[in-house]
Amino acid sequence: MLSQDLGAPISSSGPNDSADGPGAQLIDYVRRGYSFSGRERNCAYMNLGDGTFADVSGVSGIDFPDDSRAVGQVDWDFDGDVDLWISNRNGPQLRLLRNDICDASGNLRLRLRGTESNRDAIGARVTIGNGEDTRVQTVRAGDGYLTQSSKWLNFANCPDVRQIIVRWPNGRNETFSIDAEPGGHFSLVEGSGTAEAWEPPVRASSPDRSSGENKIGKSVSRTISVVGLPMPTLPLEPLEQDTANSNEAETKGPLLLTLWASWCAPCIEELSAWHQQIDKFQAAGIDVLALSVDGLDGKKSTREDAKRTAERLDLAIPVAAATEEAIERLQLVHDYLFSLKQPLPLPVSFLLDAEHRVLAVYKGSVAPEQVTADLKLQDATYAIKRDATTPFHGRWAGQPRTLTLGPFVLDLIKTGALVEASKYVQVNQIRFAKAELLTLVVQLGMEHLKAGNKQLAEQHFDMARKIEPKTVGPEIQQGKHWESVGDFQAARESYEAAVRRGNGSLQAANNLAWLLATAADESVRDADRAVTLATAAAKATKGHHPGILDTLATSLANQERWDEAVELSRRAETLARQLKMFHLADDIADRTELFAAQEKFTQQAAN
Repeated sequence: MLSQDLGAPISSSGPNDSADGPGAQLIDYVRRGYSFSGRERNCAYMNLGDGTFADVSGVSGIDFPDDSRAVGQVDWDFDGDVDLWISNRNGPQLRLLRNDICDASGNLRLRLRGTESNRDAIGARVTIGNGEDTRVQTVRAGDGYLTQSSKWLNFANCPDVRQIIVRWPNGRNETFSIDAEPGGHFSLVEGSGTAEAWEPPVRASSPDRSSGENKIGKSVSRTISVVGLPMPTLPLEPLEQDTANSNEAETKGPLLLTLWASWCAPCIEELSAWHQQIDKFQAAGIDVLALSVDGLDGKKSTREDAKRTAERLDLAIPVAAATEEAIERLQLVHDYLFSLKQPLPLPVSFLLDAEHRVLAVYKGSVAPEQVTADLKLQDATYAIKRDATTPFHGRWAGQPRTLTLGPFVLDLIKTGALVEASKYVQVNQIRFAKAELLTLVVQLGMEHLKAGNKQLAEQHFDMARKIEPKTVGPEIQQGKHWESVGDFQAARESYEAAVRRGNGSLQAANNLAWLLATAADESVRDADRAVTLATAAAKATKGHHPGILDTLATSLANQERWDEAVELSRRAETLARQLKMFHLADDIADRTELFAAQEKFTQQAAN
């Protein structure tokens, strides 16, 4: 076990929250397009009144293929019938289905208010009828997953009702009289005995009606990027093998980047159309670059096929060959911008603004007119870009979450593109918050150190110190690395530097104490200093951090103070389990057994 990371104990993650835990796997499945509902369309059934139901999903217009969660019922427009709000896991996250099927003026709407019972009359049972047609409804709280319908009770096509019987939640029955024609809104207050007519307010506005048609037509799936993600460098190659390598990043100004293949008919059609209308791109100042995926597409096409196709079309558009690294990075760009991780289709195009930030993504064939129109959004306000992201009209219920570039850099790191990740952070560092930038720079330094590039690692650590002169992150991460490879002397030097720089850093003190107590290299151990450091750290945390108590117990055991070590170790285990730090608790339990048997805990030397 290496030195422990000290986070706030109350927010420590359990084993199911790890990067490889079930929770992370579920999120990954969802992002890859798996459905919680088995891809079932929404359903609606009509009660035929004889004990059977008819499927009216299609004719009612409710059969959206949304991954829906719950339905809320409400007379949204106060016209007497029930409208539906449907919440979805995917977008749109909310749909309002307004019921305009028939005249609902004869419907009876009741709102109950308790005085002796609870104010919302939750649990009240309402009965109306004329002896032959009796109807009953109950006031409920909660109708589905995170959903609450209106507390107005709606009785459709009710008979000539003059009395209403309410059984209030306290068990008392009360009869209300109505001195009006059937239908309308009435308020029933507990103890009043009279249903008072209620006049609905006039809504100032209502959600815009969606025609269900995409604003830009059906030939292309168009997405405007509000984030403005900078495009990473894309390693490209020419179609001719004997020509020097080219690189997309060398292009300046707005750029339309498209992926195509010689066997893709829509791709060829799109490139031909662009060739004939190249003047429209030129007039807008847009460069175009077509990247062939022949040889990378899993089919039997080759780069030579792409070359012959380009020659046959006699394109005025620059053509190059995409590399596996370029496709991988474009896929990362796609996955960052979209919630669903789906393979890139063909054709797919990326419109980059003058700073080579992603402005739009087109899946399918796109017309030059659409591209040139979208380029005008590069200087638009956030609100205008946000409105352009949706394929239908509507009003925003709140502010959408903003995205940071950190997760994209982490994805670059995961693919092994360390040099590109470092360059990306360096070029775009103004886009990062200070804390995020510091974390990324330190992590990049560690990744370069693991890869054996000490010079690049130190450059990143120096950059981290410039960002935050008091940071101990570089030294701590270096110490952990040296521990992992078994260089305990180098680890001690790094932790000592962290303690000197940290000016009271608990992480630095704990890591150094742990190393001094457990290093496999006996020349590195210093039991007395380990106890001193761990005691001070435990005092600073008032004995409430199980990791620090574990370090102190292990240090005491190194001094053969067995009884104290066992008692403290048990306290640490109990505290860890209370805080749901189960992995740490299990490790501490193992050490407790060692100390009870008067055996010391020592790190294993690296092979």
